[in-house]
Amino acid sequence: MQANSYGSTQSEDFFQSVGSILSFLKKTVGFDMVLVTRLEGDDIILVDSDQPARHSKKEGSLQLIDQFCTSIVKGEGSCAAVNPYEFSVYAKAKEFLDTDIQAYLAVPIQLADGSMFGTLCALNRTPKDEYVKVYIPLLQTFARALGDLLNGELKTMEQAKLAQHAASDSIMDTITPLYNRRGWDIMTAIEENRAKQYAQPLSIISIDLDNLKKINDTYGHAAGGAYITKAGHAIKETIRPYDIASRTGGDEYNILLVDCDDVNANKVVSAMKLAFQACGVSGSFGVAQLKHSESLAQTMDRADQKMYEDKRAKKAKAAQNVA
Repeated sequence: MQANSYGSTQSEDFFQSVGSILSFLKKTVGFDMVLVTRLEGDDIILVDSDQPARHSKKEGSLQLIDQFCTSIVKGEGSCAAVNPYEFSVYAKAKEFLDTDIQAYLAVPIQLADGSMFGTLCALNRTPKDEYVKVYIPLLQTFARALGDLLNGELKTMEQAKLAQHAASDSIMDTITPLYNRRGWDIMTAIEENRAKQYAQPLSIISIDLDNLKKINDTYGHAAGGAYITKAGHAIKETIRPYDIASRTGGDEYNILLVDCDDVNANKVVSAMKLAFQACGVSGSFGVAQLKHSESLAQTMDRADQKMYEDKRAKKAKAAQNVA
């Protein structure tokens, strides 16, 4: 394993193991293509293959894998099909494939919490006899080994994340218990890499405080500073220990929720609004989930846009009430 100065762990063990397993299976099973995929949202993403594969129109996805492997991780397909098109899920997919698959073996790779990482599978362009089904237990053994390896690496990374949160004061904000902009950039770069490597969701919450200028003008900047500090504590108390929160501007905050989709992120926002209300703070919120085809900076831009939409809607409503 290699670690940077802030404790980021990036292991090559999983990918080295994948390469060794694929090489062994290619010789043992004798199929045209052997590969490992991972599930990301509705897409199946290629982790590694014993040979180059054609890409579909979906960026980063494989057309062939999308049609066959998605059915495995969703429990809709067969682990062994010497004539895949006898099964309706594969027959329907045939028109979308850029190559004809006559035999298919696949098993899911599962994580410790029961979620699916992806698949270990083999595909052949010419027919195979029924005997190839005897290789399924072998594939299952290797899939379990890869799942165990992933679980171990994810646990190590979880421990590294907790250590990262106790890092140098140089990455912490001066008046809130949150990261500053430098800390945000360092920590989120680590999480973005991890999420894309292991196909785990990330969501961004963008927050802009309401009424700070009015508080500064009416009660002074000390009161405004206290308002900012209260918001920071409310955010810190609402999120989990390994989520990342920062004050990235005067009254602007960003939160990265680890292993969290936008549905659950909106639940966090609801809880945070209650925490804000309890301490006399008001803010505008925006939420966006990282897509595998975009950078985290682009996700932040989408969250910011939604936050500004929220702020504009509040102002429009206030203007209507005055009228």
